[in-house]
Amino acid sequence: MLAKRYVVRDGEVLHADLNSLKPINE
Repeated sequence: MLAKRYVVRDGEVLHADLNSLKPINE
């Protein structure tokens, strides 16, 4: 559950929140 915003360091949080809820690219 905490593995959904650890890849948001380069802005590539697409496969991290993809299986969680939704792409938090906003």
